[in-house]
Amino acid sequence: MNMNLTETKKWLFDFKNIIEEKTFKNKIVLAPPSVYLEEVSNFCKINNLFCSSQDVSLYEKGAHTGEVGIFELKDYCSFSIVGHSERKEPREIVIKKTLICLEHKVTPFVCFINKLDFAAEASKEKIMCWEDPSNISKNGIYQKTSIEDIAKMMGDLKQIKKDTVILYGGSVN
Repeated sequence: MNMNLTETKKWLFDFKNIIEEKTFKNKIVLAPPSVYLEEVSNFCKINNLFCSSQDVSLYEKGAHTGEVGIFELKDYCSFSIVGHSERKEPREIVIKKTLICLEHKVTPFVCFINKLDFAAEASKEKIMCWEDPSNISKNGIYQKTSIEDIAKMMGDLKQIKKDTVILYGGSVN
């Protein structure tokens, strides 16, 4: 909730200039707010990038005002973020949303804070995103964790489930 449409288009223009100058061996996934999914999805398609939703409803489709279902999202997204700490959803809800994504062949970015959740939920069908509790911003303020400490934790997590893709999902500067 940081940019309007004009600012989003400018950001995409600036980002395109950056990616045109570099070669990337990994996928680049952009996760805009739902109101800009079509704009960003179209940008991703013409620039060989991928689009993700920031969340998905528990319901595939139906009368659920304000929700965005997988039925709608899969027109724009190959990925969806589920369980982001800012949403403060119980793990049961995160698991249900993950299953909805997998059922519809949308790869979930499953956010987690503790190792137990990671160990229980990690699999090669999901991308796991560790959110360092000390680096989850509150009103734009967060504690800085050294890159070495983050790398150590990521390495420790990778040893738990070697066949799982894991990303760092905390704040960075």
